[in-house]
Amino acid sequence: MTPGRLGERLRLNSARTATLVDRLKRLGHVRRERDITDRRRVRLTTERRAVDLGWSSFGRPSARWSPLWTPSPRRSSTPPSASSAR
Repeated sequence: MTPGRLGERLRLNSARTATLVDRLKRLGHVRRERDITDRRRVRLTTERRAVDLGWSSFGRPSARWSPLWTPSPRRSSTPPSASSAR
């Protein structure tokens, strides 16, 4: 997801979106990566740690939210075990 798309989904202006992304990055929840097809574009990638934290706090995401929680190809796609989810 791009920062612009995130801002659209959350109905934030670009300044607030940048602040949010900076904060999430500083906390280790997301990272910025250059798009492989268009180096001008930046994509946000959810860190595995953030996914695990979300699952432990809120349970598994519904199908509606699963595209936001899909791990990038560089990370393991194995969800945390049920025992570590709570």
